[in-house]
Amino acid sequence: MGRVSKFYDSITDRIAAPSRRTNVEFSRNARIDRVPGGIRIVILGWFGWGSIVFHVAWLYFALSMSGNKLLPILHGKVDWGTVASLIFWNAHSLIALASLLWQVAGREVISIDGVLMTQRIELLGVGWTRRFMLADVRGLYAFSVLRPDANTAWRPDMLRNCITFSCAQKTYRLGRALNYEAALRVARAIREAYPSVSRTA
Repeated sequence: MGRVSKFYDSITDRIAAPSRRTNVEFSRNARIDRVPGGIRIVILGWFGWGSIVFHVAWLYFALSMSGNKLLPILHGKVDWGTVASLIFWNAHSLIALASLLWQVAGREVISIDGVLMTQRIELLGVGWTRRFMLADVRGLYAFSVLRPDANTAWRPDMLRNCITFSCAQKTYRLGRALNYEAALRVARAIREAYPSVSRTA
């Protein structure tokens, strides 16, 4: 994943030159940088090799099933059941492919400059951005919940983690790809740099 991160740095990191950027903390899937005027957090979409293998297998199976449903149609044997199955497996293929691409080349960038907190989710430089007035951000902390398959095992590897906060009476979540340790570090870095986000009212 180091190559992916360097590739992104070369084409989309326009906030500050590397020589002016100070690395504050680095963990497995998050990098926290102090840049002129604020901080910048880069969260990779990487969930680990287990997830990659799962999505590759899912994609292969979905494409195989889609191909099996397409053959009768190409030979003129068309019925609504076959068409529905083809659409179903094509949808699965698209979801699996999108999930795989996100883990290989996706990332989330959180930038805070003292006025705005900006969240950008992108894949190969293409994505969408939303902004929050920092003065309206309240109750920011690391949030964790047990995965459905965790049973009662409260272990870091059995948690789903993110950064949660409220803004304009709505609850938002950032960094859904964070592991437990990285979520704690990101929340701590933001709260230390901007103590106002810790307020609950």
